[in-house]
Amino acid sequence: MSKNEVVFKLNGGRWNKGDLKRRIQKQLDREALVRGMEDAVDIIADQALEYTPMDTGNLRDSQYRQAYKDGSHVVGKVGYFAEQTKIEEGPNAGESYAWVRHEVEANNYTTPGTGAGFLLRAFNETIGRAMEALRSRK
Repeated sequence: MSKNEVVFKLNGGRWNKGDLKRRIQKQLDREALVRGMEDAVDIIADQALEYTPMDTGNLRDSQYRQAYKDGSHVVGKVGYFAEQTKIEEGPNAGESYAWVRHEVEANNYTTPGTGAGFLLRAFNETIGRAMEALRSRK
């Protein structure tokens, strides 16, 4: 070790000061990306709520949002817990309620502007703003 080198031991590894700075910056960049992904997910999920069919409100109330690091990736998810509720009878028996509401066109939507494809529609309409939110956190 030279006099101008600082060595840190972390988890058995050795890095000089420059390596540690790069690792810290990389971690900060990932954390900023997660925050950006949270913003992007919120943009898409907020729009999806407006398009989500509402009868009792259970489907809308079941929406969840996630943003997290998964290895070297940052993942964003929007979904509905109502997927755990199964349709009991009819042509879609056994399918999840959220999936049926998203995939099967019906003619009994109680709220104008809502309907099948609500999540995909929101994604397609907001992806530009969502990507901008993600980029702005870099």
